[in-house]
Amino acid sequence: MLWFVILLLLTGCSKENPSSPAVFTGVAMTIPYKVQIGEALTRSQRNEVEKIIATLFSDVNETFNRFNPDSELSRINRLPSGKKQRLSEPLWDLLQRTDQMVVLTEGRFDPTVLALYLYWEKKLTGKTPIEDLEEVQGATGWHLVHLDDHFFWKENSDTQIDLGGIAKGHAIDLLAERLRARGYENFFIDWGGEIFASGKHPENRDWMIAILHPAMQEEIDILPLKGEAVATSGDYLQYWKDSEGRLFFHIVNPQTGTLMEATSGSITSATVVAPTCLEADALATASMLFTDMDQAKAWATRVQEHSPEITLYWLQRDFQSSSSESSLVPTKL
Repeated sequence: MLWFVILLLLTGCSKENPSSPAVFTGVAMTIPYKVQIGEALTRSQRNEVEKIIATLFSDVNETFNRFNPDSELSRINRLPSGKKQRLSEPLWDLLQRTDQMVVLTEGRFDPTVLALYLYWEKKLTGKTPIEDLEEVQGATGWHLVHLDDHFFWKENSDTQIDLGGIAKGHAIDLLAERLRARGYENFFIDWGGEIFASGKHPENRDWMIAILHPAMQEEIDILPLKGEAVATSGDYLQYWKDSEGRLFFHIVNPQTGTLMEATSGSITSATVVAPTCLEADALATASMLFTDMDQAKAWATRVQEHSPEITLYWLQRDFQSSSSESSLVPTKL
């Protein structure tokens, strides 16, 4: 069995009534979301918040969603090499910030690895890949993407960008900005386990989440969130076993071109607390690309030198444990 970190919202509210803080739930792009406003709302305010949420997810789908063939991202993915395309302000801004995350993660976060992921998915599910690995590797790498004065172009027509490792966090940040712009300061956003908390909980305290050790259901830590974001990445979301019984999961190492393998001592889950959900999202993904905890800690130290307010939590596997399950070793930096 594969275990994972659970982020649990700690709340004292038992059930909603007309004077209770407003809660909005739904599903956007197949992913459940929950938005809690830390105060009671009038009917017109509830309608306003509902509109803010719906508009945000519509904008994200039309701009950043590669699964939408009509999105702006899908259109630039179809561009031939060398052809320049002027970007909308939202996509330009996100790709600029993506570039910053590529630099901060020392290339471990790279949204051009989509073709490599699809290659290994085919290979490990028994389907014959159409391309050979060297050809696919030749089309991947952030250096093949160019951004200049709101224009985008790429060196290889086959280069594809997947913003799934950063766009969800960015969407949460945008939603937080839009709520604050309309005067809502106290709220908690959770979209698929990625979180941003602003202001105060209805009980006039910080919003708090618990990181639970899922194997033992014990608290590893309690995190008070003060205008902060949390994101988690793990090896349990999608994985395959090869013919030799080795376990590979869905994150591609852009430096080697291979899927990451779950082994004794490898990181099974990474949780990041950061000022923005975009940062937490990208750094959580990058945190999974280490097979050596000393190297992970050294990298995290460099990240914290750049951004001291960032905190990283890891859980490690231990296949050598006497337990029939993989034990987990929590680490914090």
